[in-house]
Amino acid sequence: MKFNLNDLFLKIPGRLKGKLPVEFNSFKVDSREIIKGDIFIAIRGSNFDGHDFAKDAIKNGAVGIVVEKEVRVPSHLFQYLVPVTSDFLIALGEYARKINDAKFIGITGSSGKTTTKEMASLILQEKYNIFKTPGNLNTDLSLPLFMVDALKEKADFVIVEMGIQKEGDMDKLVRIVEPQISVILNIGESHVEFLKDRNGVAKEKFKIMNKSELSILNLDDDLISKLSKNYNIKKFFFSAKERANLTGKIISFGENNMEVEVSYLGKKYKKIFSFSGFTFFYDMLGALSIGVNLGLDLDESLDLVSNFSPIKGRGEIVMLPKNIRIIDETYNSNPFSLKQSIKKMERHKDFLIVIVGDMLELGENSPKIHEEAGRTISSVKPDVLIAFGKYAEFLKKGAAVSGLKNIFDFSDKTDVINFLKTIAIPENSIIFIKGSRGMKMEEFVENIKERFENGKG
Repeated sequence: MKFNLNDLFLKIPGRLKGKLPVEFNSFKVDSREIIKGDIFIAIRGSNFDGHDFAKDAIKNGAVGIVVEKEVRVPSHLFQYLVPVTSDFLIALGEYARKINDAKFIGITGSSGKTTTKEMASLILQEKYNIFKTPGNLNTDLSLPLFMVDALKEKADFVIVEMGIQKEGDMDKLVRIVEPQISVILNIGESHVEFLKDRNGVAKEKFKIMNKSELSILNLDDDLISKLSKNYNIKKFFFSAKERANLTGKIISFGENNMEVEVSYLGKKYKKIFSFSGFTFFYDMLGALSIGVNLGLDLDESLDLVSNFSPIKGRGEIVMLPKNIRIIDETYNSNPFSLKQSIKKMERHKDFLIVIVGDMLELGENSPKIHEEAGRTISSVKPDVLIAFGKYAEFLKKGAAVSGLKNIFDFSDKTDVINFLKTIAIPENSIIFIKGSRGMKMEEFVENIKERFENGKG
């Protein structure tokens, strides 16, 4: 699929100065990432203005720039002046999508998007050519650039994460991606600072279905079950109960493996997986649902996903000397994902240390939500609970009301790091660490690893 710059610029209103190149490499919005042959789009952000870095982009090898105001550039380069560069970016994504013949799968949810995408890719790549969003790339700033890159791949299916923060975000993403197959994993309290409550989150996420031919849905989520009835498209449900198209149940689980029975079209399949927990369980059901709808054998898909390794920061187990295990959940946190992740600690028998950072973007209900989180954590009876952040005192309060002892709360990261240098960590301990992305909880993982690598365990 050839990307034609002349066709693109004809479709997007603007004023061209200079001559378009016959060929180009890619589009970029970060001048530091520009390599020879790229085109730089100067985006205005809340804390920066891409126009200030246009000269850097040219110095790094850009063959042209897209700007809102004229910039002095060498005569052999071009610049395209548009009213709003962020609108140009979305139009770029729309154009790239329309000339791509691949089928698109869009995945959304308050948690589990990346894991489900990776599991689905593992399953689908056995039969199809797959292209997927790298890492957690899922916004209207990053997806248009990905759509251009997707044209370079001869993919049968493109699997895309679609994340939202505020009202209107999903409208933009659907314009860019237009997924024929949409997946909604769950509706949590993430981003309620901007979307008010779970109903607001659900309303925005359900827009992913607006262009879909098929939607794959978690029937066990109360809002998904309720709102899906309003959409007159083909729906496929997965569930832990006996009332969906594909069902599963956890037979047994430990901290790093579980046995699951999956039922589909009257047949039952049992498999042991090298990961554990309800979050992984539902992500797997979502990925398997994608597979069976694309004609893949369920038994073979189960074999493929049974050896899936959790991604860094999303349940990865870090082994230390003396059989001490860190469960690294530092990538992100919200009330739903915290509750699901902590559940797998219910049957622990070893010494358990839980380190939890603030959950962000929860708005005025943050104190109450963190208190509830404290009560949730106390249910697994950790031997030590360390709360960190602005809302640590509320999390401590909720845990203490539930009778938990040995609770420590800190507002300063340095105090946590110093505490982790001295706290007793017995042999066979489990250390569970989770917090929102902005809390940078991965630093605590590195601090603990360093302690043991230096022989100070």
